[in-house]
Amino acid sequence: MNAAGLIELLITLPTGIIMIILAFCLICRQNITLIHEYHHQNVQPQDIKAYTQLWGFSLLIMGICTGITGLIDFLYYTEIGWGIFTLGLIIGFFIGHHAQKKYNGSWFSLK
Repeated sequence: MNAAGLIELLITLPTGIIMIILAFCLICRQNITLIHEYHHQNVQPQDIKAYTQLWGFSLLIMGICTGITGLIDFLYYTEIGWGIFTLGLIIGFFIGHHAQKKYNGSWFSLK
C-alpha cells in the first residue's frame, strides 16, 4: 500500500460518486437546475428530458472513470487509471458538447 495511491483514492472515489449521484439526478429527475442557467437558456421545454439525459450520461461516464482511476491506481500502483480518466473525460466532454450544440445552440447563451 502506498500513501500517494491512498490520497489519490480518497480524492477520486468520492468525486466520482458525487458525479454519479448528480448524473442520476439529471437522468431520472430531469433536474435541469443542476446545470448553470446560461447553459440551458435556449433549451425548449419539450427538449429538457433529452438534454438532461445526455448531460447525465456525460456526467455518468466521467464519474465512473474518475472513481475507477483511484481504485486502479491504488490497487495496482500504476498510471493506467489516469488513461481511463482522460478517456472518460474526453468522451464525456464530447457528449456534453453534442447536447449543448443540439439543444442550446452553443455553450453559452445570452438572452
